[in-house]
Amino acid sequence: MAKTALQFRHNGRDVAIFVDGGTNLLVALREVIGDMTPKFGCGQGGCGACSVLIDGELHLSCLTLAETVAGRSVETLDGIKDGPDLHPLQRAFAENFAAQCGYCTPGMLMAAKALARPQPVAEPRRGGRGDLGQYLPLHRLRTHHQCRARRRLRRPCPRLKDFAMLELRKDIFADERDDNLKEIGKATQRQDMLGHVTGTSPYFDDHQLQGMLHLKVVRSTHSHARLRRIDTSEAERSPACAGSSAAQMCRATSTPCSA
Repeated sequence: MAKTALQFRHNGRDVAIFVDGGTNLLVALREVIGDMTPKFGCGQGGCGACSVLIDGELHLSCLTLAETVAGRSVETLDGIKDGPDLHPLQRAFAENFAAQCGYCTPGMLMAAKALARPQPVAEPRRGGRGDLGQYLPLHRLRTHHQCRARRRLRRPCPRLKDFAMLELRKDIFADERDDNLKEIGKATQRQDMLGHVTGTSPYFDDHQLQGMLHLKVVRSTHSHARLRRIDTSEAERSPACAGSSAAQMCRATSTPCSA
């Protein structure tokens, strides 16, 4: 397959790469440029883990063709820090325990940064929810979480210093804490929090090994069926295909394969 030359700005610096036709931006960032901060979650635009800013606007990189960012500016979590100093949003996430396993955190931070950018206050949309409604669904938040967040963020937040309103109220249970305790009842930052809010925590999907193969699982379109034959000839003609183990397994047994 012919390669396409692509030039754009990545976190403030000009880059020039070659991508296959149809390559999405997420693959270009991770596998070609080596920026592992955008994460591959669902690959269908439902989770938001791959969120990046393109010319300041929030986009799902797994649904964005790499060729469409030619000449544009792409910002990922790797580029929001100011040198060694964390971005105010990263500090707020770390101080308020906003990252759990951390895999989706890069996308959440990019969505928060897009939400915090200076802009005129828009007219409320979608039943009065304002701009917040277009960002929260990207991360599949449950309905009651969205409602609580919207009540908390009812006022506009045009400046980063206004993110104090996003902080969890640390004094809610102040009367239930014993200051003589050393760890129990004391807010202690997790050891892996820095990696989570910077997108540098190592996950299995972030490892790139020499000669590494990628497995693609193809499922039957029929819920209940007996598979008597699997035709992999078209896939095996591709120069990128190293083999098809499912077809070999199906041919090796006399029992019909199940979907």
